[in-house]
Amino acid sequence: MRIEMWSDIICPICGMTQQRLRKAVADFEHGDEVEIIHRSFQVHPGIPPEGITQTQLSLNAGMTIAQMNNVLRLVEIAADEEGFGGYHAIDRTLGPTDLTHELLAYATDQGKHHEAWTGMFNAHLEAAWTAPPSPAPCVRPGTRATPLPR
Repeated sequence: MRIEMWSDIICPICGMTQQRLRKAVADFEHGDEVEIIHRSFQVHPGIPPEGITQTQLSLNAGMTIAQMNNVLRLVEIAADEEGFGGYHAIDRTLGPTDLTHELLAYATDQGKHHEAWTGMFNAHLEAAWTAPPSPAPCVRPGTRATPLPR
């Protein structure tokens, strides 16, 4: 059986779903017959190179601060239940992921599909709780970060 999962590494729900799916397959009697394939999908393809805060991204999408807090606090609770305690879904800055998806495609070509996707999801989820929220956005190599207004 082949399961194809379309996801972006900055999507915490995608990362947690990947973790749950891998656990379910490992516990499945015929898990050795299941292949999980990730497909790249940019959740926010228009993120500027200098990054954007989750708050600004939510406001741009027409959400109120209260709506954003209601939705994303549930994500933070779910992340805590999955073992990523202290994940900050609200207090984070997002950067473009196009180059990351190119790296993931390269890793897949090199036979490191599972390792690359799992590592990227874990890095995103763990970085959000091992480091305090920062106004410094993710930036592309060769560019300079400019803090965004809060």
